[in-house]
Amino acid sequence: QFQGQRKSNMKKQKTIHGMDDLEIPLDDKGRTMHVQCNKDEICNRILTVGDHKRAQVIAGWLDDPSKTIIRKSSRMYVTYTGTYKGVPVSIVATGMGISLVDFLVRESRLVVDGPMAICRFGTCGIIKSGVKVGNVIVADSSSLVMENYDFDPEKDDPSKAFLVSKPYPGDPGLVETVYQCMTEELGEEWVKKGMCMSTESFYSSQGRVDSHFADYNQEHVDRIKKDNPTATIFEMETATYYRLASKTKRDKIYSAAACIGLFHRDTREVIIEDLAKSREKYAGRQVLEALVRFKFPEGEPQNTNRLLNLLAQSQANTYISNIKLKTNFQKKK
Repeated sequence: QFQGQRKSNMKKQKTIHGMDDLEIPLDDKGRTMHVQCNKDEICNRILTVGDHKRAQVIAGWLDDPSKTIIRKSSRMYVTYTGTYKGVPVSIVATGMGISLVDFLVRESRLVVDGPMAICRFGTCGIIKSGVKVGNVIVADSSSLVMENYDFDPEKDDPSKAFLVSKPYPGDPGLVETVYQCMTEELGEEWVKKGMCMSTESFYSSQGRVDSHFADYNQEHVDRIKKDNPTATIFEMETATYYRLASKTKRDKIYSAAACIGLFHRDTREVIIEDLAKSREKYAGRQVLEALVRFKFPEGEPQNTNRLLNLLAQSQANTYISNIKLKTNFQKKK
């Protein structure tokens, strides 16, 4: 009786975010707690980036900015949902790091029906010879690199200061589609496949020695390369995408990632600004191309037609926030 009265009283009061279920936190409009999108605002094919400006640039390739749904959450996720070559796609700016990726994957999976394809398009540091600044590296697998929080410098060997997970593979079909689309735009010289080392920190677990902190990472990069001969890049998200995709219990998630090499840790070379901007714009378009070319083995999700009908409605642009979306006018070669 007490529990029943308690539930009755809760219904009379507005809960935070309008949420009543703590296990599946959706508000009264069906939006998730952090990404803050519902089933009408994010779709089965998702391109993710860390940088909000990069998301806005890539969203300029969408078919019709006036029919693009834009959601900006209070947690700083920005989601653009529209069509590319007539296929529904979402572009999501997540910010950096594994926790933000975990929110995005789990909360989009919560509201999207059917299989999903998620492709990360980011930036990275290069740690392998033969790969050069300006290359786009397509990750065929990724391991997570974290500090060992139980490491005791007085008792343990410095090699125990960091933990490296087993490698998680990307989806072979989507990885290959991304690779082919990139080579069509950039040529084989500028596109590489390799193993991605996803780190929890830009500093300690990428081997940057900081005199302010005792990270015990002076030999960390050399050890990574010795223990993982195919390790090609450092970045901060891909392993989480691949790991979560491997853990899905019902509708499958297909995942891939491609990163622009901004600097080389061995040669100390750094990309020039014009090349970086060109890669963001045109390689970003090729990730969209890969997503729409990718064929779900289960068949096209039923969600696709519903989203196409929604996006075709003139009122779709009532979702648009104060973000101004510019079209990339040179879409056609």
